[in-house]
Amino acid sequence: MDLQIERKYIVNRWIMNARWFYVLGILCIGMITKQGGRTNVDFSYLSMISIALSVLALNTFFYAYLRRSLKENSITRLNILGFMQIAAELIAFTFVMHQAGGVESIALVFYFLPIVSAATLFGFRGGLISALISGLLVNLLVIFEYYGVIPHIYRYGVLSIEYQYLSISLIKTFTISIFYGIVGIFTGYGAKLLLARENALQNKTLSLTKEKNIVSSMIASFEDPIIFLDDGNNIEIFNPAAEQILGMKIADRGLKIGGNLNMDNFRKAAKTDFKVIQPKYESYELPFEEVSLYYQGKEMNYRVITAEVKGKDGRRYGNMKIFNNVTREKIIDKLKSEFISIAAHQLRTPLTVIKWITKSLMDGESGKINDEQKELLNKGYISNERMIELIDNLLKVSRMEDGKFDLKLTRVNLKKIIDEVVEDMGRIAKNKDVVLVLNEPELWPDIVIDPSQITLVMENLLDNAVKYTPPGRKVEISVGRESEYLKITVRDEGIGIPEKDRGRLFSKFYRSPNAIRVETEGNGLGLYIAKKIIDGHKGKIYVDSSEGKGSAFTVYLPLTTQVLHI
Repeated sequence: MDLQIERKYIVNRWIMNARWFYVLGILCIGMITKQGGRTNVDFSYLSMISIALSVLALNTFFYAYLRRSLKENSITRLNILGFMQIAAELIAFTFVMHQAGGVESIALVFYFLPIVSAATLFGFRGGLISALISGLLVNLLVIFEYYGVIPHIYRYGVLSIEYQYLSISLIKTFTISIFYGIVGIFTGYGAKLLLARENALQNKTLSLTKEKNIVSSMIASFEDPIIFLDDGNNIEIFNPAAEQILGMKIADRGLKIGGNLNMDNFRKAAKTDFKVIQPKYESYELPFEEVSLYYQGKEMNYRVITAEVKGKDGRRYGNMKIFNNVTREKIIDKLKSEFISIAAHQLRTPLTVIKWITKSLMDGESGKINDEQKELLNKGYISNERMIELIDNLLKVSRMEDGKFDLKLTRVNLKKIIDEVVEDMGRIAKNKDVVLVLNEPELWPDIVIDPSQITLVMENLLDNAVKYTPPGRKVEISVGRESEYLKITVRDEGIGIPEKDRGRLFSKFYRSPNAIRVETEGNGLGLYIAKKIIDGHKGKIYVDSSEGKGSAFTVYLPLTTQVLHI
């Protein structure tokens, strides 16, 4: 409902409701007057019944007019109703004042009611005009009674001083009229302020309604599901795509999602059966899940992001579940993985043969070779080894993505693994004039891990640290316990990682530009594989780095780990 229409409707209804009370009061005064016998004013019972019936008829008419005005949503009709009610009040109060003894009575106070009502209905001008009309009616009544145009009813049966001298009556009524004017001005200004606030609120409401409609239209236009939950985790809004794809119904609005906002907790709202898949995209900053479902006979895959909704003032309004269709990406990714797997398998056998032949030639099994020939064969052997390492990594990544990479967990003491890796890398570090420092804990706790895979992780981290650290600087390995985790930190004094590249550091085939400038060799799979292995151990890996100041890779391994496919 329009705010102006609502205000005029409420005020008109208040006037009608108030009429019952003051008419009842007037009738009570009439009864007391009749029984008291102290005044010359005597209302008959018939007159009192007539007044009550008149007010009943009048209010019945006004109520019917009000309902019709509201039904038609007409502000013009409400204005006419307000005008009729105020006019009726002014006429009625003038009649009551006359019957009560004119200026001798206290009926003068009733005129404040139409003045306030007019100001509330019609603003400053309405209040002021109503005050002027009230003053005019009071003064005219006194003049007409004084000159006999209207017979004066002597309230106390004697000629009062007000009617001995017209000037005294007019001074009294004119003074009251001034108060009417003051009330009209003050209530008018109050109404003016109220109307200004009402207009501002109306404009703001229209603006918010427009924004809400735009937002609703935008949400509705998305082809993928969107769900908004309020601050109490109750479903408040969802778009048509959520209805069609997830099977959500209008009745689901207001449904509370218990626990956290994981998709598993939405099964009561989403009628379409779906499966939550272990996330495989590491390059996104927001927390997300992957959901697989069947829609129109096809398997669909969605990346679901949970985003907090906040206003400009920082006030929290709730959360959104935003679905992004990644079906095509998944298909392409699967085809790519299948191609890499097939290509890697096909390449590994000839590369192994080349390795065997080259090694045989270098060992002189087919005849003696000179130093120059041996040097060329050695270069070819090293390049072939790099290719085999790349193929092995590609096959390992392919198995991980297909879920065929199982960890062989056993309880071991990590000291042996760390010592072997540090010893192997120590020779490479020494050749590069990089100092390798190991900070050991006082007590090495036993831990459940896959030794070969954790060895691979440590080799990757130390190899990168040594590779990107300039000669004369150090690489530090620190091992310690933190809560229920074993914490391993590899800190170097190397080139560091630019801030813009850190989010993609653990992605497949990614190498930061400054790393490529220092070391051209590399396939960008080492850190990706390392993170996958750590995730499989239900651990965590973090990087803290500043460009030009070195990097620190920290691995957290739980002291007890269950088998997890990666």
